[in-house]
Amino acid sequence: MARNTVGIRRPAGQKGRAPPAQTADTGERGNHRHLPARTGLTAAAVTRRLSIQPTRALEAGDPVSRRSAKVRDSSAWLLASSAGIEVDTELSEHLHRLLASLEPVTALVWELVQEGYEAN
Repeated sequence: MARNTVGIRRPAGQKGRAPPAQTADTGERGNHRHLPARTGLTAAAVTRRLSIQPTRALEAGDPVSRRSAKVRDSSAWLLASSAGIEVDTELSEHLHRLLASLEPVTALVWELVQEGYEAN
């Protein structure tokens, strides 16, 4: 089973409030939750707000890779349920791990949504 990831994302140039949407990606990268935000909010701001260290944080304007001149057009804040793919771990266990981290900050996540982030 692939690991699951919760994420917060800000597309470059997006303004105003975006409606919540939900998607699941069950490929190698696992399930993701993204919360895109209005211009000005960064992955670092999400880390400070939630007081949770993400598994990975990407900022708009940063290089996509060392080999490319392309830059990211959005920021992303990702929280994984495990350090790698755990073949024998049930989806319910991955979800319990993510919820254990996120349930205590539910109100803060909803505040981020109210400020323009989108959960998907």
